[in-house]
Amino acid sequence: MVRTIDGKPRPFGDDKKKISISDASTNGSVIKKQGSFVVKISPNRLSEYVIQGRNRVTPSKVDVERNQTVNKKIIDGVNDYLERNNLKNKVSFVETQGSFAKGTDLAGTSDLDIFIGFKYDTPLSEIRSIPVQIGQSVIKPIASDYKLKTGADDKKYPEAMIPEMGKDVEVQLLGVADVTPEQVEFSRNKYPVEGGMKTAQDRSPHHTRYMINALRGKENDVRLLKEFMKDTGVYDSSGKSRGFSGYST
Repeated sequence: MVRTIDGKPRPFGDDKKKISISDASTNGSVIKKQGSFVVKISPNRLSEYVIQGRNRVTPSKVDVERNQTVNKKIIDGVNDYLERNNLKNKVSFVETQGSFAKGTDLAGTSDLDIFIGFKYDTPLSEIRSIPVQIGQSVIKPIASDYKLKTGADDKKYPEAMIPEMGKDVEVQLLGVADVTPEQVEFSRNKYPVEGGMKTAQDRSPHHTRYMINALRGKENDVRLLKEFMKDTGVYDSSGKSRGFSGYST
């Protein structure tokens, strides 16, 4: 039998056109098998579902303003610290990475990944230590919670909860080497490599800059996909779950 969302069940053998899986895919409908039934979702109902889903996953104006305020506060603080301590000449950029930068963060989520891109000739020891010093001086005094986390290649980095507009925003501050795409390719996912990447996150700024342009106008579609992946338990690239990472969306 074929059962439609907005119609009554009808048998395959009646005088109406039999809907097969191939038919459903070509006429714009979406089908789902349920035992001996095939559920047909009309294109109009699917569009309604997508619109409702987009509204649900898109951050509110308050969410956006909260994250923007904390983002500016931290970046201004980092740049001020670099200026006061004569470290500006070591840094190429201070940029936000991740979902917030790409405009694909979900409603109700508040986390910022802020990267300090050090000039390539900066020693790895300083790429590791300076963000920790900045975290202690700039972030910890305004945080409701502050700790040092250990990431890939045992690199320690500050992670904090910053209160703003009645809610905490999670902030992570990481140091990376300012590498070229050619240096990323040369490293072949290994680090540190002489002449290549120095840390595991060196490639991230290139990914973010590319995706900002590639996803323009599609941000809410990505949000909807991420929400679906989270609901189904596959949005987690840890060794335990082996699901999809933020990179893939």
